[in-house]
Amino acid sequence: MVGRFTILAHRLSLITLLFFCVATIRAFSQNDNTAIIDSLIDAGNRYYVGDTVVKDYAKAYSAYFEAYNLGAKRIGQKLGILYELGRGVDADSLEAFRLYRESAEAGYIDGQYCLAQCYRIGVGTKVDYEQAAYWYRKAAEGGLIEAMSALGVCYSNGIGVTADLKIAVYWYKKAAEKGHAISQFNLGEAFFHGRGVEQDYNEAAHWFRIASENNLPNAQYALGGMYLNGIGKIPQDYIKAIDLIREAANAGLSDAQSALGQCYYYGYGVKKDMEQTRFWLRLAIKQDNEGAKQFVKNKAISLY
Repeated sequence: MVGRFTILAHRLSLITLLFFCVATIRAFSQNDNTAIIDSLIDAGNRYYVGDTVVKDYAKAYSAYFEAYNLGAKRIGQKLGILYELGRGVDADSLEAFRLYRESAEAGYIDGQYCLAQCYRIGVGTKVDYEQAAYWYRKAAEGGLIEAMSALGVCYSNGIGVTADLKIAVYWYKKAAEKGHAISQFNLGEAFFHGRGVEQDYNEAAHWFRIASENNLPNAQYALGGMYLNGIGKIPQDYIKAIDLIREAANAGLSDAQSALGQCYYYGYGVKKDMEQTRFWLRLAIKQDNEGAKQFVKNKAISLY
């Protein structure tokens, strides 16, 4: 009887050891896979942006695809981008949409954002604003700044949701506080016009200034306009106005080009200069700027 128990105990020990060995092998295998996946994703990222290697979308695609086949579903979003844009692989919007959806449903916020974009503009699927807003919200709640901004735009304009300017401001503010320049500008616009918040020119200037420092031309132009006209507690200062408007004009913003041309016409912060007036108004009109066209017509200015 004792012998039987000894044999049984011995067998149980062998079984336990066998399970331990299998589990250990699996763990090492998983660790090896993880290391391989991380290495492939790193290589793909480097080829995608040209970091220490020559940019090569085909090699980026190959690395991402191998990682994906090894189980790295998180890389589906990046593969989706390659399929959507036809970089390193033939463009395939349906496959891009499938990969975005798989990534989104697995909880990856980048995939959720890309899926929302597909629904908003109709990439690989029909346009569906409600689905776009739904996935923007999932990504925004997951902390993706770009999704917060996009969801704010949805609430500002009633895209897939009932328009609600207060909720729009809520999402703009969350993204703005995390450094998103467009949201900083949009929040400034909300305060400037009193949309979803009480009108406050000083708060508007605050957010325009931050967005300007982040090199956003629209914000530079908006803050320049406040200095040009002396709005709120912003003192009229033509020199600061011109510096800001010129930055936006040099970046290609047609409204700023039109404004700069008019400043040269009137001599606001600069010497009157008809050549500069014509130069900047021509640039604005090339972009079909209606304000510049109307100014030229009203002042009977010959551009050539």
